[in-house]
Amino acid sequence: MFRALVFASFTFATTGFAAAQERSAPIFEMLDRLPMPAGEDVVEIDYGNPGPVRGAALMAAALGQMEDDPVLAPVLRTVPTFLGQRAVPLMDSLPETHGIDLLQVARFAMMTQLPLRAALLELPDGTGDGVVAAVSGAGMGYEETHFHGQSVLWRGEDFDMDLEQRGEFFGYGLGQSSRIWIDGDLLVQTASWPAMAQAMAAPEGAVGGEASVAALLSSLDGALPAPGQVAALRLYLNLPETFPGRAILVADMLHGAREGAIFAVATQTPAEAERLATAARDNWDSAASELTRRTMAESFAGDMQATMLDIDGVPLMAITVYGPRSGESPFWRNDAYVRFNSRLMAGDWSWLAP
Repeated sequence: MFRALVFASFTFATTGFAAAQERSAPIFEMLDRLPMPAGEDVVEIDYGNPGPVRGAALMAAALGQMEDDPVLAPVLRTVPTFLGQRAVPLMDSLPETHGIDLLQVARFAMMTQLPLRAALLELPDGTGDGVVAAVSGAGMGYEETHFHGQSVLWRGEDFDMDLEQRGEFFGYGLGQSSRIWIDGDLLVQTASWPAMAQAMAAPEGAVGGEASVAALLSSLDGALPAPGQVAALRLYLNLPETFPGRAILVADMLHGAREGAIFAVATQTPAEAERLATAARDNWDSAASELTRRTMAESFAGDMQATMLDIDGVPLMAITVYGPRSGESPFWRNDAYVRFNSRLMAGDWSWLAP
C-alpha cells in the first residue's frame, strides 16, 4: 500500500508541475544572471536542477528499483561538469571550508570559455552568510573587499594560478583566481573582476539575453514529445562551421520512471532546419557512425522524433528521444543525454549528413 501511495503521489506531483509551469522559466532565471563572454571562441553553458531527479530517485529507492544512493545521485546527474570533477572528493569538506552543502543546492549554472569561468549556485534560504564566514576563516587566501558597492571575497589576480590552492573548490584543480559574491541566496563565482562586474550588471550582458539561447530555451515549452522536467542541459555557443549550427542545446528530461533527451540546433534558415530534420529521420536507423560503427537507433533507446520550429524568427531543428528508463544504467546518468553530448564533442555528424 505504501509503495502504491508513493507512486501515485509522485506521478500526480510531477505531472502537475510540468503542466502548470513553463519548463524554460527556472532556466532563464539562472541564465539571466550568468555573464556572456565576448569574442568568437566556443562557449559552454551548463544548467542543473537536482529537484526532479531527487523525487524520482527517492521513489525508485522506495520501490527497490535502484542501487545508487538516492541522495547523492541527483547531484552527480545535474552538477556542471567542471564543478562535478571536484564535487565528490570535496563534498564532505565543503560545509566547513565553504559553507556549502552540495546536496542542498537547488540549482546550478556555469559558463566556460577558457580561461573564463563563472558559476552560480542557488543556496538554501538564509545560508549565504555562512558561506562568507566559512570561506573567510578557512585559510584559502581569500580577502574581502568592496566592488561596485558589493562585498566580494577574492583570491589572486585575474586568471593567476596558485598551486597551493589547487584543492580549493573554485580553483578547479588549478588554483585559478576566484571572486565570490553572495547576492541573497545566490552564490556568484567568477575567475576575473570584469566577469564579476558583468554578473552584477545582469540581466544586461547575460547568457539568457542571446537570441539563439532564448529561442533554444523557449523550444522546451513547445509541444515536443518529451514530457517532464529539465534535470540538466548544456548549451554550446559560437560553434565553428563544421557543426550543424552555431548554437546547440542538449537537455536531460525526466518524468517519473521515463526519461529522454532533446537535441536542438539553431540554424540560419528554415530550409536548413528542415534539411537537418529530414536527414535525422532518414539516417536514424541506417547510417552507421564512423566512430562507433553503430546507428543512432542502436545507440539510443526510445522513440525518436525530429521537428522543425521557428521561435521569434530563429529557425530550429529539435530531436527528441523518449522512453522508459533503462534499469541497466546508473540513476545518476541519462544515457541519451550523455550520448548526444559525446557525439557533439566528437564531431560525429554522420546521422545528419544529407
